[in-house]
Amino acid sequence: MAAASIDRIREVAMFARYLIVACAVLCSASVNLSVSAQGRLHYHGALRAACGKEISSQCKGVPDAHGQLLACLYQHQASLTPRCEGTVWG
Repeated sequence: MAAASIDRIREVAMFARYLIVACAVLCSASVNLSVSAQGRLHYHGALRAACGKEISSQCKGVPDAHGQLLACLYQHQASLTPRCEGTVWG
């Protein structure tokens, strides 16, 4: 009976370890996602600040989704200001 009890304690301890590792992985993934989202927001803000004139004149009406605005700026790279070009290729 004592051996069965020790085996049960080991099983519970092993399960607890797996649970802790799983929680750590999930927490790490959520932190990375929020940092990534913040980076994208910062980039889009910088892109709009540096390329506002180009966006208004050459990419008017192009949605800022799925890289469409960036693709439009790439298509017009020959006419970008140096500041905008630096941000696009940054």
